[in-house]
Formats: sequence, C-alpha cells, structure tokens
Amino acid sequence: MEIYLIRHTTPDIEKGIVYGQLDLNLRESFDEEAESVLKHLPESFDTICSSPLKRCLHLAQKMGAPVLTDSRIQELDFGEWEGEKWDQIKQKELNHWMSDFVNRTPPQGESLLDLRDRVLRFWKEIRKKQEGTIAVVTHAGVIRMIYSIVTETPLENIFDLNLDYGSVLKAEVDGKIILVSGASIKSDE
Repeated sequence: MEIYLIRHTTPDIEKGIVYGQLDLNLRESFDEEAESVLKHLPESFDTICSSPLKRCLHLAQKMGAPVLTDSRIQELDFGEWEGEKWDQIKQKELNHWMSDFVNRTPPQGESLLDLRDRVLRFWKEIRKKQEGTIAVVTHAGVIRMIYSIVTETPLENIFDLNLDYGSVLKAEVDGKIILVSGASIKSDE
C-alpha cells in the first residue's frame, strides 16, 4: 500500500490572515498548480480521500476517481481567530497559546493534541481498511500530524517539516515518509 499525502494549492486569501477551517476559494493559478501537482502522482488511485474544504476538494476532483470527504482531515480549528489578521489578535491571547501550542487552544478552537487525535483515528482507519494506492488531499497541519505519527516526531517539532502549497509526500507500509515534491525537513546544520 502507498499513501500519497497532498497539500492543497494556493488559497485566495491575503497573507497574514488566520485560516484553518475557513472554506476558501483558490487562486486563479489553480489549474496550473493542479497540473504541476498531478505530474508527481500516479496515473490513478484506488481511493481518494479529501478534506471537505474547497481548497482540497477541487484538487481531489481533478484526480479522476470518486472522492470520499472526511472532516477528520480538515485543518486545525482556530476558533474565534478564523479570518482575523495574526497581528490583530490580542498579544496576551496569542502569547498564551504560543507558549504551549501543543496543549492550548485558541478561543473556541482546538489544540494540536485535538487535531492529532482526529487525524490518528483517520490514519488508523485508512491503514486498516484500504489497500492499493491512496491519495489524501488535505492541509499542512494534517500532513504534519501524519508525519509525526509515522516518524514518531514530537508535536513540538512538526514545523520542521516545511510544506509548500501543492506538496506531495508518500507514506509507505514500512513507516517511511518520502518527500516527493514541494516539501523539506529543516536540518540543524
């Protein structure tokens, strides 16, 4: 079994805005970006799973097979911060969250542990029930969680995995994560 982890293409939103579960449109460059992503993927998939958010679903629908949507692979819920500018969030609230972003939540949002729990349930299910070649079209946070689960990377270090829009990674049965396109791991050197 091979599982391809694919990050959505560029959303149509200005930089500096908090968006996790906001359902955003994609930039006009979507068709070009999608074609670039598809070059790094197999010609067909046995199963395609996607976050239900448009920025993932549109790319998943370009892959051919029927698409199964799953809310467990949506991005982190930033709660009351969704749609706000990062630099407009009260500094005290932001500092409180940033000092322990693994365990703490934005107001009415979820923590990284919450995200990890729902992604882990999805991951276990897909690994148990599915065979063949699988595509998972999702968000950077979800891909980082799967990376953390597979490689046993502590949650505090998941941001060492850099993911461009349209990144492709491949998870193999033996527990390896292969960076196919648009992804890199920060090194200490």
